[in-house]
Amino acid sequence: MDIAFLYPGQGEQTPGFLHRLPEHPEVTATLAESMAPSPSLRQRA
Repeated sequence: MDIAFLYPGQGEQTPGFLHRLPEHPEVTATLAESMAPSPSLRQRA
């Protein structure tokens, strides 16, 4: 059995929300990390 915990209010709140974040090193690094393929997907390639 799989269980998922869902919390209301998580994720993009309005269209373009991520694009309005400030240009800050931590923001840029976090977005880059979130868009990188996971290690398990890299091993399959």
